[in-house]
Amino acid sequence: MVTRRLFIAFLGILALQRMLELRRSRKNEQQLHRAGGIEFGKRHYPWMVAIHTGWFLSMIVEVMRFQRPFHPILASLSLLGFWVGQALRLSAMKTLGPRWTVRVIVLPDTQPVTRGLYRTIRHPNYLGVFLEILTVPLIHTAYITSLIFSLIKVLWLIKRIQSEEDALAEWNRYTEIFQQTPRFIPTLRREGTAVQV
Repeated sequence: MVTRRLFIAFLGILALQRMLELRRSRKNEQQLHRAGGIEFGKRHYPWMVAIHTGWFLSMIVEVMRFQRPFHPILASLSLLGFWVGQALRLSAMKTLGPRWTVRVIVLPDTQPVTRGLYRTIRHPNYLGVFLEILTVPLIHTAYITSLIFSLIKVLWLIKRIQSEEDALAEWNRYTEIFQQTPRFIPTLRREGTAVQV
């Protein structure tokens, strides 16, 4: 019972972090719009809010209603995955600076950010978010939430990333600049040939 309460407290801290990030995003959105930024994929945003809200609620219900057990080894591995996800997300936010938002806002004729993690992968933020969606429920063995919401997130990310990359390709020479950069897994080189994923 103690571990369940600690898990709920952990989720509360994570939810607070998300709310602070949304506040930061809104500030950046306003600045980008004032600078001539154009928003794309508006219909994706409500789905993102619904997915993340459902994810939090589902974890709480699954752990409390079904009395999921706490397994220290699984929890340790899951926490490791969570911290990797956090590192990826926070690094991406820091690198993007005022251009980071939870919405797709493109500044026309502005070169995409290519420093930091963006030198090795195109979407460190999305990879970090996916790792959190996958691993946080498993900290307290909420495997149903982990499986269902990971699948939902993948489907959402497919559409979101396509929309984002199309917008950046149209206005920011994205395809030209990132054509040799993989989306999620750093390039593996074998006899001079780059393998991208």
